Amino acid sequence: MKISITGTPCVGKSTVSNILSKKLGYKLIKINDLAKQIGAYSGYDRKLKSKILDMKKLSREIKQIKCDVILDGHVSHEFSVDIVVVLRCDPKILEIRLRKKYPKNSTKVKENVDAEILGVIT
Repeated sequence: MKISITGTPCVGKSTVSNILSKKLGYKLIKINDLAKQIGAYSGYDRKLKSKILDMKKLSREIKQIKCDVILDGHVSHEFSVDIVVVLRCDPKILEIRLRKKYPKNSTKVKENVDAEILGVIT
């Protein structure tokens, strides 16, 4: 079984994924780590100062996984999985978390808070 844990950055995906992985005995795959491992990038967004994921390459890799797995990442819902869990967070709390994570990137903070308010992932 493949389970996706998704949501905007800083909603608690990694925390929930770690707990669920241990409780169920499933392998945990962080999408960003997998992308680094297989070089699944298609470019770089200068405005957001972040790499652009090659979703086709990641999708091919994930399709090959045959064991029970938790996929942790804000794009994990884009892949073929059995269950999708979307985590949400109060925008005020999320903004505090994002400011700590990205203290020099107010654009990224605003974009992610706006995405949470608008329910972009849902």
